[in-house]
Amino acid sequence: MHIADSLIATNPDSAIPYLLQLEKKVSIEPKSIKMLHKLFTIKAHDKAYILHTSDSIIMQIVEYYEKNSDQHLPEAYYYAGRVYSDLSDMPRALHYFQKAISLQQSHSDYKLTSKVYSQIGTLLLYQDIYSEAMTAFRKAYQYSRLENDSISIIFNLRDIGSTFVGFGNADSALHYYKEAYIKAKKLNQWKCINMMQGELTKLYTQLHQYNVAKKMLDEAMQNPYRPNKSGLYSIAAELYERTGNLDSARYFYHILINSGTIYAKQSSHLGLSRIALKEKNSQSLMSHIEQYIVYCDSIQKIIDTEVIGRMQASYNYQLHEKENLSLKAQNEHQKVWLLSILLSLISVIAFIAFYILYNKQQRAQWKERVRKLETLKEEQYKKSISFIQANELKIQELENKLQANIIQNASMKQLLQAQKEQLQCVNNQVEADQKEQETAIIAFRQSDIYLKFHQAHDIGEIKAEDWQELQTNIDATFKKFSARLYSLYPLSAIELKICLLIKADINTSNIALLTGRTKSAITSARKKLYEKIYGKKESPEKWDQFIQSL
Repeated sequence: MHIADSLIATNPDSAIPYLLQLEKKVSIEPKSIKMLHKLFTIKAHDKAYILHTSDSIIMQIVEYYEKNSDQHLPEAYYYAGRVYSDLSDMPRALHYFQKAISLQQSHSDYKLTSKVYSQIGTLLLYQDIYSEAMTAFRKAYQYSRLENDSISIIFNLRDIGSTFVGFGNADSALHYYKEAYIKAKKLNQWKCINMMQGELTKLYTQLHQYNVAKKMLDEAMQNPYRPNKSGLYSIAAELYERTGNLDSARYFYHILINSGTIYAKQSSHLGLSRIALKEKNSQSLMSHIEQYIVYCDSIQKIIDTEVIGRMQASYNYQLHEKENLSLKAQNEHQKVWLLSILLSLISVIAFIAFYILYNKQQRAQWKERVRKLETLKEEQYKKSISFIQANELKIQELENKLQANIIQNASMKQLLQAQKEQLQCVNNQVEADQKEQETAIIAFRQSDIYLKFHQAHDIGEIKAEDWQELQTNIDATFKKFSARLYSLYPLSAIELKICLLIKADINTSNIALLTGRTKSAITSARKKLYEKIYGKKESPEKWDQFIQSL
């Protein structure tokens, strides 16, 4: 068992298979050896960073050593605390750590006492109980110095620095981190060196000392210690994101998503969503936000089942009963980021929805405008000479059929005669309408209002009632001219005036004078009006032709 104990201290990964090999031999040994083997197995798993998933074995060990007053009882209490820490039962973990401290008053095992205080400090630090955590870490440091345990001193200095980070005292944190880093380099302990490089990189990043942080990160990345990798990658991603190196940040976030813990995956999706927001990549933003929320839900479920909560500053170390306490689900900084990202996402979605709706409305309006233009074109054709001529050709064809006697059926002859008469009647009506229109146009061009606008040379000569009278006369002469224009497009007041003046045969120069605009402005307005109605650019004369055709 001495070999196993030595292996646990130096190479826990090798100690685990060795202890498994001893299992058969131990099965025939006295109960004291069996219990020591079980204690060493838990110890090896703990040293190898293997999560404890059950308290059944450690409780057997504790019960045995309590009954037999064994020298291993303080260590059994310590590992009971470690097991309950992994099981997220913080009250029972602290209870057993406190029992280990009580026994140490008679055992004087400084190394174990330092480890116990370090674990107490860690539990309190995770609960944001910084004052008590600092007290525990300082005691751990004192016992490490009494033991002259250089490695533990490095960890103690790191923990004190981390607590100062919690207090928001970055200068003090930096002092302790640097001291730990110097000691690690003196001992040439690359695991500790790598750990402190990661902590310093993180702190320098928070202090916006990005050049120093980058230099420290580069050193850490040269030979990263396996348990530190996930933390280093997370620190690297944050540093690269803050310094605008988004490709590198994205690279490390993706590594964490593929191989990191559930917490690393959660923070990585949040980081990638921030990058997507900066790059205005709405699809990527929505995807990573969705994944972030999924992991938030998963973490919340874990938290709910672990019965972890925030402890009060005056936490009772002698607590024996389990209490159902809730752990704060999210860091406040993450909440702010999530809220801002969600608001940005809502804005993006609202913009996209508005854009789609706007385009849909524009397409619908355009289709309706095209339909009205086609209807208008058809109506104009039915009032034209071309329409009369086309009907006369049809009449002639019908007349030829009737005179040729090729149709013997009397009913068919009657039908052809009726069609001929109907076409003749339509032509007569169109000709009558044309004559009526011509008479109305002549009357309009001889009207006082028509002459007034043609004789006026300045906007001051025209009053509001004159514009109204001109519109009334044009609408009467050209059958609801204004209404037909408005059905195609919602004209502004100045646009309507331009159209009325074109219809009243006013030239471009005088239109400019009567509207108080420049000639170039009138030309531009006519071009824009044509483009609004037809959806394409043409000369201003094309608009004039359209107005005259109404």
